[in-house]
Amino acid sequence: MVRARLGDLAVTAFEFEQRCTQVDIALNLYENPDGSYLGRFQFSTELFTTPTVERMSRNFLHLLNEIVRNPAPENPRNPAHRG
Repeated sequence: MVRARLGDLAVTAFEFEQRCTQVDIALNLYENPDGSYLGRFQFSTELFTTPTVERMSRNFLHLLNEIVRNPAPENPRNPAHRG
């Protein structure tokens, strides 16, 4: 299935399993056709345990929910607040 064309180049998506990570921890986000997102953490098992990454994932989701709930940049509780 062709997902996009760039001139004569056809771009398609495919799944693969990567057995090692190139960085200590990474979060890859993918947009689904319905507009929702799928996230996948890759992490070094020498540095992180699965329960630790699961906790980080829950904290990240909580952070995103708080930003969506109250996006005002002047809110000092908003991590995007610069003042």
